[in-house]
Amino acid sequence: MRILIGGVEGAPATAPDSSFDEAAPSATSFPAESHAIERSRAGFGGLPAGTYEVKAQFKVGNAGTTLSLFAWYLNAERSQLG
Repeated sequence: MRILIGGVEGAPATAPDSSFDEAAPSATSFPAESHAIERSRAGFGGLPAGTYEVKAQFKVGNAGTTLSLFAWYLNAERSQLG
């Protein structure tokens, strides 16, 4: 899962081996999963004033796999330093 802000991946960038959710290989084994993501795009001085499209993207490792999200929300905040 990655978040694009104005067409640029938010920081910190998604690690290639990160996992938002995955099927447990057995009833007693549970893989590491995040289930929450927080990203930002700023840098010194932040972004200039304007409108920015925010997109959430995901990919699956197997073409037969689907991802369903229930009761989710995307919260975008603007902050001003100084």
